[in-house]
Amino acid sequence: MEIVIKVRKIREDSKIPERFTKEAIGFDVYSSIVLDKNTRRECGSFPTEIKPGESLFLGIGVCMEIPKFVPAAIFSRSGLAMKYDIEVGCPGAPIDPDYRGEITVLLRNEGKNSFWINKNMRIAQLVIFTDKIIILEEVKELSETERGDKGHGSTGLY
Repeated sequence: MEIVIKVRKIREDSKIPERFTKEAIGFDVYSSIVLDKNTRRECGSFPTEIKPGESLFLGIGVCMEIPKFVPAAIFSRSGLAMKYDIEVGCPGAPIDPDYRGEITVLLRNEGKNSFWINKNMRIAQLVIFTDKIIILEEVKELSETERGDKGHGSTGLY
């Protein structure tokens, strides 16, 4: 049995997440745009540097329609973490089924050296927790939800 997940590119040159081996658990996601954490607006260009102890907020250039009751989250790529100390800032944060905005990644440099991020670099992995086969289908439109593109922290603290 399989689950089809609809994916919409936001920018023409965005890349759809993909598995690099047949049995990989995660889909690698790609850097598409440098964003300001507060405004979610473009604030830089590639290549861009992450200095030791700093973080960088990146859009991956796609929106997704995750099915209800199918957990999905962004995690670090093991190679970036092990070789360069580049880790996802909030690993395992869920991608809610009603969210239709651009999926974003907060990368932190936990190492002692600067690290450079280029356009379309594989920066993290999307893990979808199911025992079904996952098919990512590129579409032009996603269904609308009440939440829409309201992202991180949009429901407030209280």
